[in-house]
Amino acid sequence: MKRKSVDMSKYTRKAQFDYFRSLQNPHVGVTTDVDVTELVTFCKNRGFSFYLTFMHAVALAANSIAEFRQRICDDGIVEYDECGTSHTESVGDGTYCYCTLYHNMPFNEYIRYAEAERKACR
Repeated sequence: MKRKSVDMSKYTRKAQFDYFRSLQNPHVGVTTDVDVTELVTFCKNRGFSFYLTFMHAVALAANSIAEFRQRICDDGIVEYDECGTSHTESVGDGTYCYCTLYHNMPFNEYIRYAEAERKACR
């Protein structure tokens, strides 16, 4: 995964960066309603996991926005070429593990890869 430093002297959101950097836990979350009816139908008709299909679509959309790939590092910002998703997987004994997936690949390849990663982390 490649990363580059953002030139803070030219960064148009420096004031926002300075504000968030001052916070103890600088994170932002967004919640919205999304109609996924067509996606559910697509997955059912093809036997795909809705969960993995949805994560793939959301990750591709998020990774298409440079600011969503940026992270605070030391006194500046680094921008990654891709940020994976991290989610929990049930291990089956009442516990869970974390699984990180990357999405920058064709969908059919991603589904095979994601299923294998989910099994491996359990």
